[in-house]
This record gives sequence, C-alpha cells and structure tokens, in this order.
Amino acid sequence: VYAENKKGQDALAKRDYKTAIRIFTENLDSGKLADNWIGPTLHLRGRAYRLSRQPDKALADFEAAVKKDPKLDNSWYEMA
Repeated sequence: VYAENKKGQDALAKRDYKTAIRIFTENLDSGKLADNWIGPTLHLRGRAYRLSRQPDKALADFEAAVKKDPKLDNSWYEMA
C-alpha cells in the first residue's frame, strides 16, 4: 500500500492526475493504510483533484484530511 502511495505521488509529480487519483482512491478504499497516513493521502488526492480542475472533490478531500489530522497545514492552505 505504501509503495502504491509512492507511485501516486510520482504520477502527481508527472501531472498524471487521473492515475494519481485512482491510486490514492484505491489505497484509501483498501482499509490497509495506517491511521496516520489517511489524512496525508486525502491531501494528496485533493491536490490531484484540484490540479485536474475538480474543485468540489478537492475541497471535500482537504476538509476530510483536516478532520482526520487538524495539523495538516497544507490542507488548510489549500482550502483558503
């Protein structure tokens, strides 16, 4: 699962947002992520949604990320 998260980050860096979203969604749905990885993974998927011009989905992920971990400053920033 964590290797897959790395692949999602690589896809995000390569601007392959569709693949990044798919990978992050699969990881979140798998139920195998440690609790402390859920917020950051939601944040990353939110970035992929934002960059692929899906603001409603991005905002939902950023909100879920800070609900899971209120210390995720990057997600707070993205919502502003």
